[in-house]
Amino acid sequence: PPENRRKGYIGRLLHAALSLFAHQGFAKTSTREIAEAAGTNLAAIKYYFGDKEGLYRAVFFEMQGDPEVEIARYADPALPLTVALRGLYTGFIEPLRQGDAAQLCMKLHAREILEPTGLWQQEITEGIKRLLVFYEVALR
Repeated sequence: PPENRRKGYIGRLLHAALSLFAHQGFAKTSTREIAEAAGTNLAAIKYYFGDKEGLYRAVFFEMQGDPEVEIARYADPALPLTVALRGLYTGFIEPLRQGDAAQLCMKLHAREILEPTGLWQQEITEGIKRLLVFYEVALR
């Protein structure tokens, strides 16, 4: 079906881009390299992500999942604190055991700090600060 094909293209592009951006950085990675590694054409990047920057943004933000979902799962005040904390930390640590993708995401984030494009600053102002507020509410 077309939806499966679409998801396949997007997934291949995201994973190929993650690997290349993590190893080479944003500036040194070409869209041609990404398309070739993903087994797609250049037009797929433009179609699904707009441009290289849009693909980089998707890799940087979408590949890491949604921590708010994990936090909300254990925010029930009736849960004992030890159960809630164990579940919360397991949710954050478990992806690190899943292989390449988590390690590549960590490498990409480290590279973003050393070779900034502005996304790390956006992650701090929009993501991390928002999570801190969410934690404060959940721990009340």
